Amino acid sequence: MTKFLKNIGNYVHGLGVDYKNAVKDIFIDAKNYPLRATVYITTLTCATYAWSKNPDENDFDKSLLDASNDLVLLSDAVRNPDSEAFIRRVTVLRNEGVLRRMNLLVGSVMWWDNYDKDVAMYDAQCDHLKVKWRNFQERILDVGFHGRWWYLNKAMEDYDINYKEWEGREAEPMK
Repeated sequence: MTKFLKNIGNYVHGLGVDYKNAVKDIFIDAKNYPLRATVYITTLTCATYAWSKNPDENDFDKSLLDASNDLVLLSDAVRNPDSEAFIRRVTVLRNEGVLRRMNLLVGSVMWWDNYDKDVAMYDAQCDHLKVKWRNFQERILDVGFHGRWWYLNKAMEDYDINYKEWEGREAEPMK
């Protein structure tokens, strides 16, 4: 038992020495190559910030619910049909349980699958029948980055302007 503890002590001591030398080398390299160190630190800081602001499925559900509530408050005459179609499509996919989130650490992608996660049919479980990577871009619904879902926000930009209401009308001259 003492030999075992001695071996563990030697291992921990060696690990500490290795880490101490690695940190020392980092500071020496930063002093010798300040531009490279600045680029590394900036990249690491930006990646850490993007990771901390990476939206998750709960954020998507909240944004979708907020957008849906914004649309419900409008009458059909002024509601943007494109916004309504996008929200309706995403809501149907969400209710079917086929929405998936791919976490890319600094961002997220919401996409739709063929089947719900809980479906145990052969078609849902077979790897050869799953979504192929070459077709994946067709299934992307939204991209999340910096705490926002970009396609959802784009779809809701002019959600209260029904452009079909103004089609076929000529502009009246200003007086």
